[in-house]
Amino acid sequence: MDAWIKHRYGACFRSLLAAFWLLPATGHALEISDRLSLSGFYSLDASLSLGGDTSLPARAGDITLEDGRVSLDYSLIGLQADFSLTDNLRVTAQVVSSRQTDENLKPTLEWGYLSYDFGEDLLLRGGRLKTPVLQGVELRHVGFSRLWARPLVPASGASGFDDYHGGEIVKRRRLGDYNLKIQGAYGEAEHTRTFIDNRDIKVLSTRVERDGSWVNLALMHARYDVHNLDRSRVLGRNAEVRLGSVEAEISRGNAILNFGYLHGLAEIIPDERLAYLSLGYRLNRAIPYLLLQYRTMDYPEVAVPPPSGAPPSAPRPPAPKNGEFTTRAISLGLRYDLDAAHAIKAQVERQFFHDATYRALEARDSATTLLSVTFEGVF
Repeated sequence: MDAWIKHRYGACFRSLLAAFWLLPATGHALEISDRLSLSGFYSLDASLSLGGDTSLPARAGDITLEDGRVSLDYSLIGLQADFSLTDNLRVTAQVVSSRQTDENLKPTLEWGYLSYDFGEDLLLRGGRLKTPVLQGVELRHVGFSRLWARPLVPASGASGFDDYHGGEIVKRRRLGDYNLKIQGAYGEAEHTRTFIDNRDIKVLSTRVERDGSWVNLALMHARYDVHNLDRSRVLGRNAEVRLGSVEAEISRGNAILNFGYLHGLAEIIPDERLAYLSLGYRLNRAIPYLLLQYRTMDYPEVAVPPPSGAPPSAPRPPAPKNGEFTTRAISLGLRYDLDAAHAIKAQVERQFFHDATYRALEARDSATTLLSVTFEGVF
């Protein structure tokens, strides 16, 4: 077993295991100096797919869980450094190591920005940022922040535009019993597919909180160019995607209700929809929950011309998908908080797939069962 771990995960995974032994003794950020602090988060995830292979969405491409084999590929560790240049100016950088971000476990920079606090709850920041459309996109890697074993995001996240370089302004205000946050963002995004080049992205989101409950609304617009797979031809210039989302968490007594909906309408790339509904109940440190999910990707008709200058007899490239792929899932789970910074989660998920991605072919239906146990925390 040890030889298998060394071969597949190397030094990064051994460091992650070492961190799990050390972290229970450190429940807070490490203050290096008056101006520099270090914090972090981690997830050690063991998942088993039964009844067929299962693909889990990830920024580096889907992570495939092979039927009947336990996978640790959804595990990760992240570190964040905050350095105060002045009382108002701060530098923040966050690095993550996981197969979710790089198949070879190479550490990737997830956040890297300057922020300036103008006072009166007004903040400006610029650099490498996350697209603020769903909390599952912004906090995808911080498993401790959510009730469930995995983030609730569409298969391609924010239509593939999860990260961008630019700036955003955040304004907070107290209105009676309510806390209001308005966030506006603009920049150039990095699409998860190399054949898509973003021109610009704009996001506006609003969050309202009261007594532990909250609701968040977001709108996103992006313009982009699309090439064929080898980038030898342009399939579309100045295409657009419009995306809207709503998420909420409502706490009443010991009950916790979460729901969310996202709809993205795009040109050339797939339209996407996500809907989820979750009900949990606090029992001291334990929170059992029921989670329902729905995801669909609708691929448009796109004509792919043969390579320029190719003879008429040359084979044409593979036909692109032109139908829908739908996933429905029902999960039962339990989160148990060991303390204020560490939790264990267990989740049983039944997934149902409807693959009609090629209209000329007969649709296929399948189902798998996914078992997951996760140890997560922050420090």
